[in-house]
Amino acid sequence: MPLKKRADPVVIRALLTEVVRIEHQLRVIFRPLEARHPGGMRALGLMLSLLVSGPQTVSQLARSRHVSRQWMQRAIGELAALKLVTFVRNPRHKRAKLVQVTPLGAERARKIEESSIPILQEVIPDEVSPDSVQLALFVLMRINSRLDGLVGRKHKRSPNGHDG
Repeated sequence: MPLKKRADPVVIRALLTEVVRIEHQLRVIFRPLEARHPGGMRALGLMLSLLVSGPQTVSQLARSRHVSRQWMQRAIGELAALKLVTFVRNPRHKRAKLVQVTPLGAERARKIEESSIPILQEVIPDEVSPDSVQLALFVLMRINSRLDGLVGRKHKRSPNGHDG
């Protein structure tokens, strides 16, 4: 079987460096938006995840983002204090409640997304075609999917629920 052709490591490193730079620059660009919407982009990410995937436990949310349960509990607690999420009964577990987006949270997510669209449209240079943007999205989604698998293997939990 022929070997799969791999991208040049220098190009891969440059690509990942650009992704990190973009992430940092987007944080700066989105600061004014975050000032108008408590919780900002982190809140949006968590609420969109819950809106798309449905209610989840704090532990499930933490695992999906590779953060500690305690960190996620604090983040969800902040959203709950803002009445953007609520805790509902979990039919599969007596103690681990499910986190669910409230109607106020769904409306806030819609407003944040709506406010971010003009910002995001400004980010893409005019000379970059919609097809190129679609290709970039495809490549980044494939890399992200691959990283999810790699991180998942390296960040397995032991049977007692602690990182192993």
